[in-house]
Amino acid sequence: MSESYHGHGGHELFIVDNSAEGWTGLRYLSEWCTITKSFDIAYYSKIIVALNETIPIMGRIDEVIEAHGGWSMAFVHSPA
Repeated sequence: MSESYHGHGGHELFIVDNSAEGWTGLRYLSEWCTITKSFDIAYYSKIIVALNETIPIMGRIDEVIEAHGGWSMAFVHSPA
């Protein structure tokens, strides 16, 4: 069971029952926080943005290749 109240600065705080399950969750969160300290969030955010922008471009490339006969014919040059 948890209770909430407004602490210093007006932020809502939660007090959680520290049962065995709760402590298991606490250990998990503690380990996760330790691991994520080494992550450079800005760097990974840029990778996510790049991937999100790349996926539609890949789809358009696939459409053009398909319109030109698929992969086996897309890059064949016919004599002029």
